[in-house]
Amino acid sequence: MSKDDLDHAIRNGLDAKHTPSEDEIVASAKALEAAVREKAAMHEPPWPENCFTWIVPYFKHFCYPDPLGPKTMADDLGMIRTSLKSGQVTAVQGLTPMIEDWEGKARDSFYDNFLVPFPDAVNNQIEVVDELRLSMWAYENILRSGRIDAKKLLDETKKVVDSYDGDKAAKTQFFLVIVGSIAGVMKDWGAGAYRLGLSLVNGSATGAKGAHEYSQSISGKTVSEIFQSFINAAQELRPLMDEQEQTLADALSSSNGTVDGYLNSSNPKTLMTLLPNEPETGPAIIDGKPNDTKEFRPPYL
Repeated sequence: MSKDDLDHAIRNGLDAKHTPSEDEIVASAKALEAAVREKAAMHEPPWPENCFTWIVPYFKHFCYPDPLGPKTMADDLGMIRTSLKSGQVTAVQGLTPMIEDWEGKARDSFYDNFLVPFPDAVNNQIEVVDELRLSMWAYENILRSGRIDAKKLLDETKKVVDSYDGDKAAKTQFFLVIVGSIAGVMKDWGAGAYRLGLSLVNGSATGAKGAHEYSQSISGKTVSEIFQSFINAAQELRPLMDEQEQTLADALSSSNGTVDGYLNSSNPKTLMTLLPNEPETGPAIIDGKPNDTKEFRPPYL
């Protein structure tokens, strides 16, 4: 499968996930609060009001940032990728016959240090764009999964509370998807023919290939026990989400260091990996004016 096909597969997979809106999550939080109030009033002494009022604001935190943000950035990067793969490369390669009659150091420098490395440099730039796009897709998936799991936790807990009749323990078990947010995006990508050694596109990001689901349960013999089980699960959810975000941040930090290594290299050949250029000791073909006809340089460069 080509990378373009994988683009569509990843995008379609993300779009196919129903991601609860803020209103839906708030509605589930309010429904659970009402259910707990009702069952607690039926089976236990009065609870302090602050036992209930934290639920809605706590779960609203899972609604931010909006997944639309990284989606838009990934879409913009997709347009950049298309531009890099388009006729811009062909146009530069088309300069080759135009300099066949050139002579001197300027011609050699332009050919050896710009035209020759240009195609590989563009492919490497595409790799950088792919790394950034994968990171945005993964971050979008983290935000989507956080919302999905938040609502699932609320809804599953409400089922347990609703089923509790005061005579026997109530329990439910379900799976959270947040732990597989990065792995879910990465699983079909594959390493590909990448050269720079970036973390995500090469599948080397630590923690990017982990479990896709996390088992969670809510149970209790009393309303208080059920509610405490819910509190414990709610307190686990945010760190699970933070762990995925940290994995992504670590991968990007590593890739940023790799790219900086190329761009800040004092070796012109290393710099050409991403930016076709002229060694500092060679004639500058993009600055100043030609000294003579043998060191002609195009006026538009």
